[in-house]
Amino acid sequence: MDYETSRTSDAPVMNALQVIFLDIALTVGLLAALKVSGTGWLMAFVCAWVGGCLLTIAAVFVIYKVALMSEQKVEAAADTRSAVMPAKVADAIQVWETDRLMELDLTAQAGSAQATHAGHHRTGAAPTTGAEASDVPDHAHGKRANGT
Repeated sequence: MDYETSRTSDAPVMNALQVIFLDIALTVGLLAALKVSGTGWLMAFVCAWVGGCLLTIAAVFVIYKVALMSEQKVEAAADTRSAVMPAKVADAIQVWETDRLMELDLTAQAGSAQATHAGHHRTGAAPTTGAEASDVPDHAHGKRANGT
């Protein structure tokens, strides 16, 4: 069973724009932290630039690993679910098929019972009280039912 995630396995975890914004945020944050700690402007810019790049690489690596682990967890859950589901589905289909065949059998039995009972009933007018009952209708003797 193919389980579709929100991203394909070929797609990157983060796009370039997200990495750039992450780099800017980390660099500015590091610059502010260095300035608050009392570092000079030149040293704060250089350290923030280098530190921001290294922190961005580390953050992207961590984000990638977390996304990879969560995807593997989802795939493992889908595999266990797909291993269990076909048996349940197959059982449900078998029960449905058994019910359908039983209904067809009951319908066929009811139809044959009606046909059997219909063969024992006389069709046509009921005989009069004085006349002798016969299984053969009047028109079988070569006469018409209307008397001609």
